Amino acid sequence: MEEEWMMDTPVVLLQTSKEIHFAASNGVGFSDLAFISKAILSIVAMGLGLFLLWCSTIGLPDFKGRQAEPKDEMSNSVLLVLALTMGLDYYSTDQYQSSMPNMAVEFDVSQAAMGMSILIHTVVLSVALLFAGPLSDRLGRRPLVLLCQIVLVSSSFCCAFADNFAWFMVARAFQGISASVYSVILAMVRDCFEDEAKRLAYTSMVVSMAVIGPLAAPMLGGVLASCFGWRSSFYTVAMLSLLLFMVSIRVLEETAPPYKGGSYFTSVGRVLLNGRRMLILASLGICKSYFDIIAAGSSFILQWHHQFNLVQ
Repeated sequence: MEEEWMMDTPVVLLQTSKEIHFAASNGVGFSDLAFISKAILSIVAMGLGLFLLWCSTIGLPDFKGRQAEPKDEMSNSVLLVLALTMGLDYYSTDQYQSSMPNMAVEFDVSQAAMGMSILIHTVVLSVALLFAGPLSDRLGRRPLVLLCQIVLVSSSFCCAFADNFAWFMVARAFQGISASVYSVILAMVRDCFEDEAKRLAYTSMVVSMAVIGPLAAPMLGGVLASCFGWRSSFYTVAMLSLLLFMVSIRVLEETAPPYKGGSYFTSVGRVLLNGRRMLILASLGICKSYFDIIAAGSSFILQWHHQFNLVQ
C-alpha cells in the first residue's frame, strides 16, 4: 500500500501542475489562483504570528518525543529527504535568476528593484536562522522541518501566481524563512551520531547532495521559463516541496536529545563575544553578499547587453 502511494503521488502532482500551468498560461482563473495563493500565504503568516504571540506570553511548549541518545545511524531515506529539503531551498532562489529581466518587465520594476528580491530573501534568512535552531532544541527537529517545508510550498505557490511585485517580494521573504531549515537539518545529523568522523561524513553527504540544487537551478529554471514562462519554475518548486512534505511525514523521525534548558541570550552572547567566530561569520556574510550581487545582475547583463536568451 505504501509503495503504491509513493508511486501514485508524483503522477497526481504532475497532472495538477499541468492543469495549473494551462490555467495560468491561458488566463483561465488566474485571478482566482492569485487570490488563493495570497490567502494560503496569509494563513501561514497568521499562524506563525499567533505562535510567536503565544510563545511570548505563555512560553515555549516542551516537545516530548525525543531520543535518549544518538543511534550512530541514519537511514538512506532520511538522508535523502534532508538533502532534498536543503537542495530545494537553494534551488528556489537560483532557478529564477535567468528570468529576472523578463520578470522586471512584467512587474514594471527596475533592475535594482528586481535584485532586491534576492536581498530580502538573504536578510530574512539571516534573522530566521537566529530562531530556527533554538526553537528546534525546544520543540524538536521534525516539527521545524515540516513547518519550513509547508512555508516553502505556500510561498512558492504565491511567487508563481503573484499579480504584483509587492506580493512577489512578500513571498520571497517567506522563502527566506523556509530556508532557515538549514540549521535544523545540520542539527539532525549531529543528533544522530556521537562519533565525530561519522557525523562529518554524513554532514558532507547531505551538503554535497544539496548543492546539486543551486548548480542545476539556473539551467533548469531557464529551460522551464523558455518553454512555459517564468512562473512555471515556481510552481514546480511548490509541487516538489509538497511531494517532499508528504514523504517527510512518513519518513522523518525525531532526533533531538532531551531539552536541558539554558538561556537563549547566553548562547548568542557566547557567539558574539568570540572574536574568531565573529570573523568567520563576517567573512561568510561578505562572500554571500558578493555572490548575491553577481546573481542579481548577471542575467540583466547577459540578456540586455549581450543578447543571450534564457537557455544560454
